[in-house]
Amino acid sequence: MDRIVDKDEDLDYLDDYKLMNPYILRLARSKIAKGGAEVLEEFEEGFKDARVGQYIDTKLKTNPRKITEEQMNQCYKKYRAVMGTAGRNMALGKNPLGEIFYLGMARAAESVGCGNEIEDSIKNKFVKIPSWPLYYSFLTNDVKEGFDFTMKKSELYLREARLALELLPKEFTHTEFLEFLFLSVEHYNQYWHNQLSKVNLWSEFSANLPK
Repeated sequence: MDRIVDKDEDLDYLDDYKLMNPYILRLARSKIAKGGAEVLEEFEEGFKDARVGQYIDTKLKTNPRKITEEQMNQCYKKYRAVMGTAGRNMALGKNPLGEIFYLGMARAAESVGCGNEIEDSIKNKFVKIPSWPLYYSFLTNDVKEGFDFTMKKSELYLREARLALELLPKEFTHTEFLEFLFLSVEHYNQYWHNQLSKVNLWSEFSANLPK
């Protein structure tokens, strides 16, 4: 869905994605429904939130200089809804574990979103619209600082994700796996932030900022 709407990646495959999307969604619903009505309901709510986030994302492209923090938080529903709901369903929607999983996976997904925006900006040679790098670039009037603040934002998300690990029951047996998962997110973000200094696109980024 994200690829189809954004049209900024995998352009050669967009027609394939459009064709496959309804079939994949139908298959997902069929498989998830086997977990019970409560699990399917969580999936539907998460999917609805993801669509809202995607809609806001698309709307913000029309007036990027007016983007607010609250709008960016709403836009990020497309990240946290998908992975957060997946986390909740891993616990079959049963609280408190379902809520803890939601918190951890949702915040980790939002952290990945920051890294993804850096990666997309490098590949496209302009600051992704909308994105935290763009938001912070306008606030600081400096593209490089915009990306540096985006990394700080990704670290805030990841700190909240790791907070969820501390909430897990002492007898929970997969904590180390989740720690590794969050470490992978951190390395992904650091990798693309390090690539920024190597590609040296600052002048191009600045020149291509929305007027």
